[in-house]
Amino acid sequence: MTVQVKVCGITSLDEAQAMEGLGVRYFGFNFFPSSKRYITPDKAQEIIQHLSPVSIPIGLFVDEDINTLLSITRQTKVSMVQLHGSESETYISQMLLPVIKAVAVAPDTKALPSPVSGIRYLLFDTKTDKHFGGTGSCFNWNLLSTYKGVVPFFLAGGLGPENLEDALKASKPYAVDLNSRIEISPGKKDLKKLEQCMEIIKDFRL
Repeated sequence: MTVQVKVCGITSLDEAQAMEGLGVRYFGFNFFPSSKRYITPDKAQEIIQHLSPVSIPIGLFVDEDINTLLSITRQTKVSMVQLHGSESETYISQMLLPVIKAVAVAPDTKALPSPVSGIRYLLFDTKTDKHFGGTGSCFNWNLLSTYKGVVPFFLAGGLGPENLEDALKASKPYAVDLNSRIEISPGKKDLKKLEQCMEIIKDFRL
């Protein structure tokens, strides 16, 4: 099975369409206002309506008011939500779309937590003190060899052409989430680096 690819921090239609041509399937739109890659719902809506029907737009939120989240998902027509905060099972149960729940993995983590109920995917990312993803930092991918859950997972956290093959071999994820290490600046992607990543993934099989 081929590993799927998600690029997070989408801010440009031209870049998103170029990514589609390279084989990217999942597109992350960051609706967390404090993020350097924040995008307004209006701009996200404009990009999403021009994506291919086979592409899957995802809205990223961090402890957002539930009514605000639902309003943004309706307006933008994202297909999934990605939750990076401390959202409870009760909160998740109110989602009208499939959920990706992010799990922050610290350097001293010894065991992975059990996933909460009601989610479609997990996303393992590097834990930091002040940021929710997009830091360029990695964690110990070998820890994922102990994962025995039935919920498929995305691997995030400092992935780029220089380390992607090692990360794939160590973790064997359903999908990878590429962001800061394929950027020229926050929100502006380096398509040459992305193309290098796609070549690595094309040659890798689970």
